[in-house]
Amino acid sequence: MNEPQQPPIATSEHSGTGNEELSRRNDQLSLALSSARMGTWDWDLIDHSMHWDERMHALFGLPPSTFSGRYEQFLEMIHAENRQKAATEFAQAVERCAEYDGEFCVVWPTDGSVHRLRARSKVYCDKLGKPIRVIGVSWDVSERSQMENALARERFLLKMLMDNLPDSIYFKDGESRFIAVNRGMAALFGLEDPRDLLGKTDADLFAPEHAQAALRDELEILRTGQPLVNIEEKETWPDGHETWVSTSKLPLRDPNGNIIGTFGLSRDITEKKRAEGKLAALAKELREKNEALEQDLEMARELQQAMLPHHYPRFRYHASKEESAVRFYHFYQPSMSVSGDFFEVLKLSDTSVGVFICDVMGHGVRAALVASTVSALVGQLRDYLGDPGELLSRLNRALRSTLEYSEGPIFASAFYLFADLEKGELATPMRDIPILCASIIRETALIHIL
Repeated sequence: MNEPQQPPIATSEHSGTGNEELSRRNDQLSLALSSARMGTWDWDLIDHSMHWDERMHALFGLPPSTFSGRYEQFLEMIHAENRQKAATEFAQAVERCAEYDGEFCVVWPTDGSVHRLRARSKVYCDKLGKPIRVIGVSWDVSERSQMENALARERFLLKMLMDNLPDSIYFKDGESRFIAVNRGMAALFGLEDPRDLLGKTDADLFAPEHAQAALRDELEILRTGQPLVNIEEKETWPDGHETWVSTSKLPLRDPNGNIIGTFGLSRDITEKKRAEGKLAALAKELREKNEALEQDLEMARELQQAMLPHHYPRFRYHASKEESAVRFYHFYQPSMSVSGDFFEVLKLSDTSVGVFICDVMGHGVRAALVASTVSALVGQLRDYLGDPGELLSRLNRALRSTLEYSEGPIFASAFYLFADLEKGELATPMRDIPILCASIIRETALIHIL
């Protein structure tokens, strides 16, 4: 083993004595170590003592000149998780007369705080090769270690994102060439290794129609720095088939803020677009059917209105409206466009009249159709209009026969009034109501149909 070499001392007429030059160099070394915030230490392997400078004391959280000089105290101040490893590495360096370069954490005795230090040392041996001395330096790397740990975590999270997110993530340079892509994007093109896409452009992967449109977007982002967020983009592939993506494209900047490329994320929405297309077609079909239904409902409403009386009979026949022995008024307002309510005022002779009122359960076209059926059956049973009970009995049987095979229950109620103006009598299906109605002949009677 070579003896430790002293630094050469240059002499000249301007350099002063050798001692002055050595002192100057020591001052320079001390200034350099102080600027780098490094502490120096010297470990005598013969008497097992260690010497620390003031900076070493500060690195271990000790007041100046309080270190005992024992190697064991030095090890005790190393964090328990690092102590055995550091002791082993120091012992191996001494045994092999090799340099040591390692890191470990120390616990300050004053407040228990943990700091990470780095140490470098060199072992000096005697002429027989026996280690006799170790000289080293140490400095605090806690901040750098924290930054490295934070950076490593960010890289880990980015890798997890790039490896597992099924959406396409990509980064491009200023020439729109891929410089990084995730596994999801590689899989989109049937590739296992994302690196197989590096250096390619959209023109290598898509039909010209889509590649040129994508390039225009990216050139505009490079020019203006304005991102495109959540836009829907149609992709045309070389074989002609089309897919859709929801994509965001943003400018890629260097640490100084200069735009050096673009990056983005795309999510496949092809099935969503197809569903939207089907939904739009169904909506159009539904609108057309609704329009046709509205037309049918309007026609049904007009027909139902046509079924209602527009002129009432007069008694006697040649009497004016004011002279008529009986006058009729009605108010009719269905809750929907069409309904199951209707009535008829039937002149049977110059001295008799029938009033028929019907209500079919429900509203809409179904109820209106049943009401139309009832109206038609009443017309077929005109021979029985003078007998309310017989009329409604026959009407009930005829309606049951007509609607026997209809789906779901149908309920209809009807009321029929027969008025004999000459005799002054009213009759209903429940019973005849003989009423002396002299006033019907002598004075005008008003019948309100609600």
